[in-house]
Amino acid sequence: MRRLRLIPALLVILLSACNEKLIEQSPVDSTQTGEITVSLSSDLRTSPVKSGGDDVDMDNFWIEIFNSREIRLFSQQYNSAKEQVIKLNAGEYRLLAKLGDSLGVGFDKAFYMADEPFTVHGQTKETVHAVARLANVKAAVIYGENIRRFYSEGYYAVLRHASLQDRSLKFVSDEIRAGYIPAGDLVLEVYAKIEGKWKYYVADALPCSPNDFVTFNVDTGSLDGELVINVLIDNSVETIEKNVEISSDVLSAEPPFVSAIGFDGQDSSYIPEGSSVSSDNLSVSYSAKAGVASCVLDIESEYLAGLGLPSSVDFTGLSAEDSALLEKAGFFWASNAVVGVVDFAGILPGLGANSVYMSRDAYVARFTLTVTDQKGREAGKTLYIKVSPDAKAEVIIPEYDVWARRIVTPHVGVAKGNQSLFTLEYSTDGISWTSLEQQSISGNTLEFNTLNGLIPSTEYQFRAMYDGWIAVSDVMTVRTEAAAQVGNAGFEDWTVQTHTFTPLGGVIGGSATDFKYYRPWVESDRWWDVNAKVSMPSSSTGWTSANVKCFPCTGSSVDSHSGSYSALAIVVNVGGTNTNSSAAGTNYVGEIYIGTADDSGNHATEAHAFASRPTGLKFHYKYAPRSNESFAVKIDLRSSDGTVLASSEVTGGAASEWTEFVLPLDYSELRMKAAEIYISFKASANAGGVNSNTKIEMGGGTYTGHFGSQLRIDDIELIYE
Repeated sequence: MRRLRLIPALLVILLSACNEKLIEQSPVDSTQTGEITVSLSSDLRTSPVKSGGDDVDMDNFWIEIFNSREIRLFSQQYNSAKEQVIKLNAGEYRLLAKLGDSLGVGFDKAFYMADEPFTVHGQTKETVHAVARLANVKAAVIYGENIRRFYSEGYYAVLRHASLQDRSLKFVSDEIRAGYIPAGDLVLEVYAKIEGKWKYYVADALPCSPNDFVTFNVDTGSLDGELVINVLIDNSVETIEKNVEISSDVLSAEPPFVSAIGFDGQDSSYIPEGSSVSSDNLSVSYSAKAGVASCVLDIESEYLAGLGLPSSVDFTGLSAEDSALLEKAGFFWASNAVVGVVDFAGILPGLGANSVYMSRDAYVARFTLTVTDQKGREAGKTLYIKVSPDAKAEVIIPEYDVWARRIVTPHVGVAKGNQSLFTLEYSTDGISWTSLEQQSISGNTLEFNTLNGLIPSTEYQFRAMYDGWIAVSDVMTVRTEAAAQVGNAGFEDWTVQTHTFTPLGGVIGGSATDFKYYRPWVESDRWWDVNAKVSMPSSSTGWTSANVKCFPCTGSSVDSHSGSYSALAIVVNVGGTNTNSSAAGTNYVGEIYIGTADDSGNHATEAHAFASRPTGLKFHYKYAPRSNESFAVKIDLRSSDGTVLASSEVTGGAASEWTEFVLPLDYSELRMKAAEIYISFKASANAGGVNSNTKIEMGGGTYTGHFGSQLRIDDIELIYE
């Protein structure tokens, strides 16, 4: 047989004409950066449309970029990635685009991939274009006229991966769809029922490559049962035809395996109420190429026990009595020293195959099939058959009910079924599930208790269950909000700026003085600002100390709760007629707030982008008030349209030592998500007064002036409960 050679996908880097010559002549300089955009398309020529199921939504591809050391630098869905300009250091890279599961098996499990190396050149903007192609094998089975005629009792085929033996496709007698399976050596097994007994035929392994489209034409030439399989591989490059002689005599040292067909996830089969069951469903095949030593089926079923069936049988040594009981119960099986199959479809109650069920209590069974080979190695599988209730529901969790550590009263909308039998389950991994208690029923809507104690920034899956054992809704996935914190929460980052002040307007000997003042940010991360410059005029009259003419009302302080600095807000009096001994100017109240200040110290903007919803604000403070003054703190959470979702504004009193302050947040609007946060600290809740000739510490220095209440703030933390 000719081996099919895989033609790599056509992957092209598109370069703009204006950069082409420059790129050809310029060496790659890793100290420079370049920009790329990503363009992705699909090539379906090798998976013909005539087979169906090949529609590809490009936006669903996952795009990843790796550097030359195989470190992933970028990972995002194509629907977002295609709009971005990605900056990379000059050098060699690799673009990987994937859609689907590389090891998936099924009629809707197409796997597409593009793998494109590319080079980034400094100071250029380029487009990386990759073409994705089918990266697993597409397979179909066509049954001929003779097999349809001579084997009307039943037949089907199983296409199995020789190395990944739990990966298989079942093609029932009327299956017209093509399926998908990972590339490699594929083995076709054909099963046919002759005079009530299942017979089987196993073909030699057929090597298949990614992007192959394999069609097995299965038919019999005569009534003697000789089976001929014609294989057609179409990858739009080369056509391969091969007749396969079927043999079941090959022994191997491979361990045994057991594979279930027709069972859903968790190896369970749910038969809907009022529906019929086809005999093409519910079978298990096994293989022990070193020879079958035993094949034991353990049975747990009140229904089957009532028919006299034993709880355990070994198909390699059945007694005449057990064989008769199995046949009476509706089992079909076929086996030899190497392979075998057990068909469960005929055991269903009532009339056997194609019988109709109206209650889940009519049939529940548990089977465990264990195969042991001649070398003592085992393989097994546990299977369930249950009648599924006629129930359907939808999980309802509005986005605004998903907080950082709780999900508020999730709902289930019932379309069909007994409302009292519905439960709601949640999971973080899709494997381990926990039930929630039902809180109330209103019409067709079921409300469940709020789910508390969740992990921020975590995906939670929800599903509606019926009668405690079957899922009757799609799985809904929600992501909890982040337990986000404000920037520079410990006030360790400060920018020092300079303000020039000139007494007497620069005449009659007045000389300029440079004042340092402090703003709580670094250029790359601005959250907070201060109103320092409202108390810093540019010039004044009088010969007295500059500190009583011009002084900032905010700054940093080396007196901190933790770290090196805290934030300081004071009440300061400055003015043109002030003297060193008395204050006659204007009192200014220092303020530290989230937002930006203009060059005069007034609020230019308020708030910062913020998508989480905390339940409280915690900070540490020291406060030295003048008289009985109080400091003021305010916090607002706002939506994207400016609606205030939560707001708290309180005052606090004297604290000579660092003291913790907790401010709860009550939300007046619960049906909207947060978009921004605003926090403000003021040295005095009112205009504030001053004492003349007092001292303060600011930025590690000591200054004398007309100062009032002094507020230090440190270690801000947003609480999420």
